[in-house]
Amino acid sequence: MYVKCAALEKTEQVCDLKSLGELLKKGNLLTSKGEARQEIRVYMGGAFFKGLTGGEEEVFPWVFSTFDLDRDDERIDPMGWDLKNYQKNPVILWAHDSRIPAIGFSKETQVRDRVLGGNIVFNPKEMDPFGWGIGQRVAARVIRAGSVGFLIQKIEITEESGEPSLIFRNQELLEFSICNIPSNPQALNRDFPPPEYLQTLPEETHNSFWKGIIKQSGGQNR
Repeated sequence: MYVKCAALEKTEQVCDLKSLGELLKKGNLLTSKGEARQEIRVYMGGAFFKGLTGGEEEVFPWVFSTFDLDRDDERIDPMGWDLKNYQKNPVILWAHDSRIPAIGFSKETQVRDRVLGGNIVFNPKEMDPFGWGIGQRVAARVIRAGSVGFLIQKIEITEESGEPSLIFRNQELLEFSICNIPSNPQALNRDFPPPEYLQTLPEETHNSFWKGIIKQSGGQNR
């Protein structure tokens, strides 16, 4: 996972919960309620920040995000997605690299049965050979995964099986990226999974570890 905000000198890579806690504490980024003090951008795996030296459109159904525990020991609440701005500009990027033009766009982006998903259309070859090439790799099942990029609005601190975890409760979708390895193993080129397949978690399961992180960040109730 990568985290970027004005309080940090550069985009930070976070590999575990301890690192994330230290980052939140260092930047004084959260209030005591877990609300973001400033714009915090999160890129869930597969991030790439280095520079890159006629017919019917093919549509690829894609699961963008689920409530499953991801590889960063975090969950994203599917009912907390703010899609208003994204639906006006539904860009698909390659590995969160916003410095190159979008490689496609998403149609019918929505939350259904507690899953965020959409239908992806890649750019045509004559306009964008690179984006078209990514689409060809998807069609050939070489690349199958993706990753959400979003702004944090509210975080909940949780505990699962005695271990600290975290839930992003409210967040604004900025973009969706095709990538090689996703943070959420369920973010794949496929249709919406049935509701009974998805994990659930109690709404309120606060944990002292994360509460301590928020307190140490100097947060005050608002």
